[in-house]
Amino acid sequence: MSSLRPTPGVCVATLVMGDTSYIAGAMVMAYSVRKHCAGGSVPFHTVCIVDKNMTDTEALDCVFDHVVRVEPILAEPMGKRWKRYGAHYDSWIDACLTKLHVFNLYKLGYQKVVLVDADVLVVDDHFASVLSAPAPSGICSDEPNKLDGKPSHLRPLKTGDKGCLMVLPTGARHFQQCLDRVAKEKSEKEGYVGKCGDPKCNAGPDEWLLSIHFKDQWRHLEEAFCCRYWHAETRGVTPIAIHFVTDKPWSRTSKKHWPDFDIWLKYAHACLRDIQNEDQASRSGCKMLGAAIEVCEERRLRSAPKMRGTPVGRPVRDMSRNKSDGVDCRFESRKHTEAPLVVSGGLTRSTDTTGPAKGNSAKKTWNRRRRPFCRSANPRLDEDKEGTSG
Repeated sequence: MSSLRPTPGVCVATLVMGDTSYIAGAMVMAYSVRKHCAGGSVPFHTVCIVDKNMTDTEALDCVFDHVVRVEPILAEPMGKRWKRYGAHYDSWIDACLTKLHVFNLYKLGYQKVVLVDADVLVVDDHFASVLSAPAPSGICSDEPNKLDGKPSHLRPLKTGDKGCLMVLPTGARHFQQCLDRVAKEKSEKEGYVGKCGDPKCNAGPDEWLLSIHFKDQWRHLEEAFCCRYWHAETRGVTPIAIHFVTDKPWSRTSKKHWPDFDIWLKYAHACLRDIQNEDQASRSGCKMLGAAIEVCEERRLRSAPKMRGTPVGRPVRDMSRNKSDGVDCRFESRKHTEAPLVVSGGLTRSTDTTGPAKGNSAKKTWNRRRRPFCRSANPRLDEDKEGTSG
């Protein structure tokens, strides 16, 4: 997308690498950001950082103000991974540090980057307030020894801002310092800059690295700014942006159709109408997005939704949001260090830190009910529970 606007100090950026189907996801994400934030008080550009070895990336040019093609940054992951989702991680985990290229966007004149995953969909105008958040800001994902606000005896959670949404400063020194930290642990794999992650932490290598790099500086963003669709029912959170964690609306490998896929389809159709021009990038974009829409609609005809839906925007559990709620300004200072991170939580976060005493006969029952791997009443929870990685 050609832009004659002067370069603002802020951009909304995403990363596309590996699977070319993510191109469609990134296009719809960028469209949703523009739809809900263009009328805000903070001017911004949209930027896509893409692996230069990928094909069909011309489609991105019809949606983003800038498409930056880069060499992937490879690092050997050291953090814990959920065995159940090994195949999901294997396709991208070694190259996840490619997102460090966001620090180099200072070369295009940006001082601050709102980094959003390509599998995120903005659904509420309140997202515009993230553009004015201080850098660094993020969703401080968990209290110590908790997973998604629930007690977990399975692993300590010492770091981890959710990588699906971060507000970061730009600058060459941040880029180099992160690479230097990774290089301290040598990797024997050819072309790898080093090893990254914490074997005792289930955060992704990128989340772990950025969390540690900006320790003691983080500001907390409200969970609603980027959460899963079913949190409307399970936590009383009305999503401002929806994160598609495992199953993706545009992916042929996703076998089930969920209610939030219908929301994505609505935005995808609107994006398709918006880009139907005669230039080559638009033709390529229409082809990629049209194919993704077809995949999602075919799946929709084959399978019924797997959970009861709560329409986005409807008041949930008497927690309706309006302009006077002040959710725009919920930025809280966080001491984010390698020591256990304590995240208090306001309206959308569990504050129950109590559990049974050792030797209590109720301990076994309590743990079975609380452990992340247990079967839940909501089948979508069991499909997509992934800790802090997206």
